Amino acid sequence: MRDDIHKEVPRPAKIQKWIKLCLRPADRNTGRTVDALSDALRDAFRQEVTSGFRNGIVAALEGLPSLFSPLELVDHPKDLGGIGSVMECNILNCIKRRVAEGEDLRNAIWNAGIEMAASRVDSDIRCAEPILLADSKSNRHGIAQMQNDAADVDYGSIVGAALGLGQTSGSARSGSRLSPDEDLLGGARP
Repeated sequence: MRDDIHKEVPRPAKIQKWIKLCLRPADRNTGRTVDALSDALRDAFRQEVTSGFRNGIVAALEGLPSLFSPLELVDHPKDLGGIGSVMECNILNCIKRRVAEGEDLRNAIWNAGIEMAASRVDSDIRCAEPILLADSKSNRHGIAQMQNDAADVDYGSIVGAALGLGQTSGSARSGSRLSPDEDLLGGARP
């Protein structure tokens, strides 16, 4: 049944490869499955998120601060130079929702990409799960591995590279930190 996954569950080839690796005990034990999932996510971003959309997002980040959001007048990914793929539409809608909730634009873009990638992986697991459980009860280990991989994959680095955001949102904030023991007066005493 492993080889018939592509017939029962129409998923991209890299996702099918990840599922097959999760079903094999030798691959589960060596840790190759997380790398396969990361590769599948990078490939999905590469195929569905165009450079025009990425450039439009970066241009919105670099826009001048105004009363309205830089994405206020953007209704479709094509307005940013994208092709209008499902992934671009989902990312744009999530960004706009997050900005409307008060999140700053950079973090909204970052978190929207992560949310979209995580929901894509959850969808792949949900599509494969009934087929795998119908075939054999021993496939439960493979499903558990897929869920572990979904929790362990580094969505942040994949999204940062795919959307051209450069550094991670965590590292954007990790500049110089204040220590409670630091002498803030610099040795000068009143």
